[in-house]
Amino acid sequence: MKRLLFVDDERRILDGLRRMLRSQRGQWEMEFVESGAEALARCTAAPLDVVVTDMRMPSMDGAALLREIAHKSPGTIRIVLSGQCDRATVLSTVATAHQFLTKPCNPEVLIATLSRACAHRDALAEERHRLMVGQIAAVPSLPARHAELVAEAASPGASVERIGAIVAADVGMSAKIGQLVNTSFFGAPRRVACPKRAADLFDLDTLRAMVLSTPVFAPFDSAITTHGILEVLTEHALAVAASARRIAEMESDDPSVAHDAYWAGMLHDVGLHLLASRMPECFEKSIRDWQEGRAALPDLEQGMLGTTHADIGAYLMALWGFPDPVTEAIWLHHAPARSTQAGFSPLTAVHVADAFDQGRVGGPRAVSTALDRAYLARLGLEGRLDAWWTTLQEPMPQGVCR
Repeated sequence: MKRLLFVDDERRILDGLRRMLRSQRGQWEMEFVESGAEALARCTAAPLDVVVTDMRMPSMDGAALLREIAHKSPGTIRIVLSGQCDRATVLSTVATAHQFLTKPCNPEVLIATLSRACAHRDALAEERHRLMVGQIAAVPSLPARHAELVAEAASPGASVERIGAIVAADVGMSAKIGQLVNTSFFGAPRRVACPKRAADLFDLDTLRAMVLSTPVFAPFDSAITTHGILEVLTEHALAVAASARRIAEMESDDPSVAHDAYWAGMLHDVGLHLLASRMPECFEKSIRDWQEGRAALPDLEQGMLGTTHADIGAYLMALWGFPDPVTEAIWLHHAPARSTQAGFSPLTAVHVADAFDQGRVGGPRAVSTALDRAYLARLGLEGRLDAWWTTLQEPMPQGVCR
């Protein structure tokens, strides 16, 4: 049974949460405490799966509490549930809180958020991997791109548009800006078309503060950057994102499907960036063995680590509040047949776009190896491959995020 702790200095709020979550008593072991000190004592006494805390509390506020919990128990899912906060207060949480919910919170939204977080935590089998992912505050960015971002933010003539363009061209920055708009860190959650549109939701002062005063955007510091692998992965992510969206637009009139396909395409290999940062030797060996044709990359990772970059990337994006269609596409882009979806979804678009872009480098055989035709046949979509391929050879439409 999952162990959840709720922290708020107002007794009436805690009583309301008890009533709101009464239906979950058979699934969750829930405790309710009125101070950060009590919360830390409970955290020390036994492992916690989830902590949900208010921000404004005497003695120890929510930001300080989450910093302590992140240090003592990095695998604990950390969620803020608070009233409207000023910018400085919110900025103090962006490196330690996985999600931010605002009061009053709809009971269904709160239960769904907590249920999703717990379910995705179980999907990453080994505790050591959950601990690794749980303590990540930022997905590392290409050093040159990060330097460009800092220079632009510090410039007297900085603009939201230019900052957004830099963010949208980097996997790590895109992941973080997506976290901030998918949950309530800065206003109501929004599902937008792409990372550039996400950056456009912020005013210049807030973007500057995030870039210059917080660790939400951090450069990659591993020696792996000298090998050029991360640059290749970034170009691949941009190509897959653009192609996945075009495929989704061909198959669905729902703009959210295309939006989710773009985000999932951009972030489908975000787990590789995490492995390169946290486990560089394993990352280098798996990439080298894959390039030499010894086995498929997920199989190599599974053999060495007991998990894959898809598992790790999907877990972090789920922790950060990305919607289910995005996290599923990240998780299953190498194994789409494991999905229970009966029709076209962002997963379909990302799987095909990923295979097509591998073919750009490795030729038709690479496409054939990467593409799960049985999965497409099950959906009745195998006959669409030629149309998708033909469309993707055409010039990119104007106004597309890239």
